[in-house]
Amino acid sequence: MNRTIYFLTSLLMMVTMSACYNDGDIGNLYGFWRIESYTIDGEDAMTEMVENTIFSFQNDIVQVKWPVDDYLTYNYTTGTWTREGNEMSLNFTHHDDQYAHGTGIYEAPAWLSMTSSEIMHMTYTSDASHRFNLSWVDPQGRHIAYTFDKCM
Repeated sequence: MNRTIYFLTSLLMMVTMSACYNDGDIGNLYGFWRIESYTIDGEDAMTEMVENTIFSFQNDIVQVKWPVDDYLTYNYTTGTWTREGNEMSLNFTHHDDQYAHGTGIYEAPAWLSMTSSEIMHMTYTSDASHRFNLSWVDPQGRHIAYTFDKCM
């Protein structure tokens, strides 16, 4: 009898502790996204590294991952994002006790022409739940455009 009560109590604890609640409803952006196209001033800028870069969005966090070898080892950087209407902001200027502003795990993905020196304000458009576009003018005055396709 005691074993049954212990087992049921343990099971109930595991079920309730494993529940995940995302109180920041981000709609269709939740999940993993790959870059389908990337242009600088209208010219194709896709590279193998860009093709293998994955963005993931959850709550107000964006994580950018890219492979570093053929053995599925990934590096990552972390920032925050906000979106209001057609404007999306990406922020890679964060810091902690180990990393200065916009460095280390908070550094913007430079191979995507993104910067850690300021918050990037981009134009957001979406034509479907599995695709969206971002565009902005970088500090050098270049027009940067990305098309993202949902992978999960």
